[in-house]
Amino acid sequence: MAPRLPHAAPPGSRSRLPANAGTVLGKVPRDRITGELLSPLERRVLDEAGWKAGDPLPDLTDTQLARRVTAEAQQIASAAATNAEGLTPVPPDTPPVVPPEARDISELSPEERQAVYKTMAELSEVRERLTAAKSKQATTPDSAINMDIPGMAQAAATVAQAESATIPVVDDLNTPPAPAINATPPSPTTCPRCGLHLHEPNTMQPTHDDVLTYVQAILGGQRFVKRFQLFGGHVSVVFRGLTVQEEAAIKAQLRRDVDSGTLNATSADVRIRRAEYRMALGIAEFTRRDQDQTLITEANDYHWTQTDACPSVVVAMWNDINNQLFRMATVRRAVAFCWSQFWEILKHMEVKANDPDFYNAIEMCG
Repeated sequence: MAPRLPHAAPPGSRSRLPANAGTVLGKVPRDRITGELLSPLERRVLDEAGWKAGDPLPDLTDTQLARRVTAEAQQIASAAATNAEGLTPVPPDTPPVVPPEARDISELSPEERQAVYKTMAELSEVRERLTAAKSKQATTPDSAINMDIPGMAQAAATVAQAESATIPVVDDLNTPPAPAINATPPSPTTCPRCGLHLHEPNTMQPTHDDVLTYVQAILGGQRFVKRFQLFGGHVSVVFRGLTVQEEAAIKAQLRRDVDSGTLNATSADVRIRRAEYRMALGIAEFTRRDQDQTLITEANDYHWTQTDACPSVVVAMWNDINNQLFRMATVRRAVAFCWSQFWEILKHMEVKANDPDFYNAIEMCG
């Protein structure tokens, strides 16, 4: 018997087969689905869930309904593959479907009740998805609507960029700009004479005695030294400037540390280790009130034994300072802070060494 074909399409409309169950939802982007594209089963389920034309379509992915409809669609497709032109034969004398009469749930068999409960669970899940879709549509700004349409996001970005762009105004009259009235120049962040950061905290300024001692040391070919008092005078430390040979030894040791893998080659780690090496070679004297004065020999005369773990005098003095001189970490940190102040004083005077008015230049930066 010949299969029953669909009714002819109205004049002027495009003829197509009716959509099978499960062929729309989950397979076509939801923002491109209209009520006409839905299959009868899909439309009926959404209508029962309260969906109306113009409402956003809920995401039914991984729902009980989607799994059941997909299974039914696969079953229909499998059965249709065995028939002519993919259509399922229907006897012409098949009577129209008559909805069954309403029955009380107590009259249903256990199998029928289970089917009803399953349908109710599916419908409840669809209603939850529909409510979530409506809520999302109500809270989504207009700029985010249809962003998944190809080219829409790029177009929106281009419009936003054009709106934020500053359009240059050309002065055709070549009129010079009027001078600013009561314009206050911005406060400088660095000294115009030496380039030092003026707003840097804990910056140590050299005293008048520091300047005189520094000049005397330079003219006499000696090291610049300065004493710092810590903990109310109970601890004192004397720092000395470094020689060219000591700076070269520190640089060579840093290179060995990086090559051996004991020091990370990042600028921050190298800078910290260099400051520690400089302080180890720059401590000339360390005194506690309850102990004798400790004098630190200069690196050129320092007695040490070369080993694989101690390849240079820099490491030797660094180890001795950390392991013997400083027993408490808090004392070491306090001394390190004083060393940073000593180093700032040296930098203040070094960067202004070529100023013809050297003494006044230092005081002006204070």
